[in-house]
Amino acid sequence: MFRACPNVTELVIDSSLFFSSKVLNNSALTPVFNRLNKLYISTDYIYFPSEYASTIVQHFLSLTLIEIEVYSIDISVPVIDIFLGELIKLQLITIHFKHNSLLDNPFSRNYVIEKRRQSFHLNKSDENKIAVIVDDQQLRIRLA
Repeated sequence: MFRACPNVTELVIDSSLFFSSKVLNNSALTPVFNRLNKLYISTDYIYFPSEYASTIVQHFLSLTLIEIEVYSIDISVPVIDIFLGELIKLQLITIHFKHNSLLDNPFSRNYVIEKRRQSFHLNKSDENKIAVIVDDQQLRIRLA
């Protein structure tokens, strides 16, 4: 599924189409990608591979919301690190996962605050807005 309008700010797309060269390597889509604020990648046959996190940052710098599905929350650790450290406008990350973590609380509120502080010099008033919620095979990180 690919939904776009001339003044698009949101992309909802199946993972098999998104990770194909038809989308990510299509230079005609670059102007659309530059306007996107929200990206929803739903799993059809492929869970979100961690090596695509940097690709998303390169193509979608204006993202404020990202929602993806991963096989395990453990796999999402490097993905979230990249999103937190490189997407300055990011306000919400939602990760759906099939299997829970083997790690003890891989994402604490303090971890997220420190990551944003290192990357973007997060000020004290913005720290109070950060929330990390893990429940029922979903991780949500609210930054604003």
